[in-house]
Amino acid sequence: KRLHNNPKALSQFMQEYFRATNVLYRFTKSMRKKFDEEISNPLPESLNIILDEQFVLKGKTISHNSDLGLALSDVMRAFYYRGLHTARFDESLRSEIVEETDYKSEPGTESSVFFREILKLPKNVGNTLSAMNELGVLGAFMPEFKDVTGFMQHGVYHCYTTDEHTIMTIKNLEKLRNLNTSLSKIYNSIKDKDVLYLAMLFHDIAKSINIAGHEIIGAEMGASIMQRLGYEDDEIDKVAFLVRNHLLMEQVAFRRNLNDAETLDKFESNFNTFEELEMLYLVTYADLSAVNSVVWTSWKSDLLTELFSKVKAMLEQKISGEEYLVSKTYVVPKDISKLSPELTESNVQEHIESINDIGYTHHFTEEEIARHIVEIEKGSNVSVLFNNVGNFTNITIITKDFPALLSKLCGVMLINDLNIHDAKIFTRKDGIVIDTFNVSDFSTNEKISEDKYSIIESNLNSVVSGFLKLDQEIEKLKTKWWRIEKKFFRRSGKIQIDFEKHDKYTILDVFSPDRLGFLFQVTNKMNELGLMIYFAKISTRGDDIVDSFYVLDREGKKISFNDYDFVKSELISSIEDIN
Repeated sequence: KRLHNNPKALSQFMQEYFRATNVLYRFTKSMRKKFDEEISNPLPESLNIILDEQFVLKGKTISHNSDLGLALSDVMRAFYYRGLHTARFDESLRSEIVEETDYKSEPGTESSVFFREILKLPKNVGNTLSAMNELGVLGAFMPEFKDVTGFMQHGVYHCYTTDEHTIMTIKNLEKLRNLNTSLSKIYNSIKDKDVLYLAMLFHDIAKSINIAGHEIIGAEMGASIMQRLGYEDDEIDKVAFLVRNHLLMEQVAFRRNLNDAETLDKFESNFNTFEELEMLYLVTYADLSAVNSVVWTSWKSDLLTELFSKVKAMLEQKISGEEYLVSKTYVVPKDISKLSPELTESNVQEHIESINDIGYTHHFTEEEIARHIVEIEKGSNVSVLFNNVGNFTNITIITKDFPALLSKLCGVMLINDLNIHDAKIFTRKDGIVIDTFNVSDFSTNEKISEDKYSIIESNLNSVVSGFLKLDQEIEKLKTKWWRIEKKFFRRSGKIQIDFEKHDKYTILDVFSPDRLGFLFQVTNKMNELGLMIYFAKISTRGDDIVDSFYVLDREGKKISFNDYDFVKSELISSIEDIN
């Protein structure tokens, strides 16, 4: 209990625990190798390959062939051979490396040269660094890395210690070599892969100092280490850029509207070259794919690809975000009217002109737009459209707008056990709204079963008509899921509300431990505060929520700076009231 209430002491305890278990792991591994060597048939001496005056390669095993002790430069050279030949050390050499103390002095030029050569290996870079870390060499060569060895990252978002996560990022990049994906093509086109690997080595190196702002401190630490290792200024600048911005791409892709010209322009302004964009894309993938097995999803992959593709086109064509969106969203009313006998060209033209949001025609296909118009022309109180996209189901609701509508729609998603991943609200001049949600089944994280469509549609009709009492239904839900709520939704943690300036909207970023009914509660409170939500992107990081909202007040104005503290206080109190 004392450790639980003292995160710093807990981290120190876990680091000591990790070091102790690593000693046990090395011991058992060495014993197993010793037994394997004793019972296996040795290769004839004639097949030995002399690597240099100190090391010999016997099959896939490297041995130390000298009575001289090992300096750090010798050890680094041995690891270079290990990676180059996809080999391993014999038990004697492993023990000698672990027990040796001569190389704990300041790394010399020769050691740095071989470390740089390890990073330039055509394969096995991650495996080599992993072996160096296991035997304590990486921390001896780079003392800054020793501080993150065994460093525990709290919460269920990260399931690896920082050093394990770091090395796994490099392994995941190397796996791209033999794949046939857009990411692998970019990876294989990168000439200086060692720059990528250095960026991954340093991207979390400052976490033991301060998790908040670790990307800034890490960029400075990485630059200092690279200067010590003899890298050129242009290489140092590339790595510093990637470390400093390694969180940027995921923050934009997962929290911002990618059909917003200002968002695209702001992100694009960070890059001086196309190579910087490509490398940051790879760094972002490597970081997210090495967190835990459930973090790298097809939804996140698609969002990153979408952002990369749009900004790539902007850089190549030297155009603004608005110019890009206009070029991709132009629709011909005549073409859409042909998709249904119930439509006329004038119907389509009026519909498009009634929505003052360039993102509408970019968000929906011509077939979907045609269906929207047909449903609106029917005059139904509520129209509900379902469409499966990958592992998600898109639910579009067309109805007349009224206060708290979005909150009520979120409540229906909640009582039907649906996870909302993002929501976009398009409003026509006549007050008809087209609200679209990307959702998945809470239990399976897959698209929802078609068997549930009818009950979801019925609930949506009832809530819009005022017949469905959401408060009662949510209480029933909590009774149903009480075990899961107690296990996953009661973790304490800091609630944070951030505001970001935007030309048209106020953007609110809400950070909180996950709570059952969180989105319903927050959107309901925003309605009480007189805030209209135009776009929302919902994201979770393990057991934490990171939700973003583009809002205006009821007069169509951004939130006044003077009201920030009041809005923040009200939202935090509302979230705290959930439990």
